[in-house]
Amino acid sequence: AVLWMWRAHNAINMKLQTFEDYAPDYPPDPARAKELWPTPSLCPTCWNHSHRLSYSAWQSLHPHNHYQEGLWNESEVLKFLVDHFYASTSK
Repeated sequence: AVLWMWRAHNAINMKLQTFEDYAPDYPPDPARAKELWPTPSLCPTCWNHSHRLSYSAWQSLHPHNHYQEGLWNESEVLKFLVDHFYASTSK
């Protein structure tokens, strides 16, 4: 369930790339860019090595690849999500 929610979050973020993608009552927030998460700087091990250095280029080349096949090391993503969310609630 954790990875399913994470995939859904990233798929939605990939669809919200232009002003026209938003509902009129919920305009985009320029301070919170819609990007794949976690970013390479936040979790470098979450990204497969061949994609870490070309994150922006990958986004522009694969705008319709909502599941980002081949981009992620999902076992590392799961570790990151558990550490980031679960560990922060147990403090």
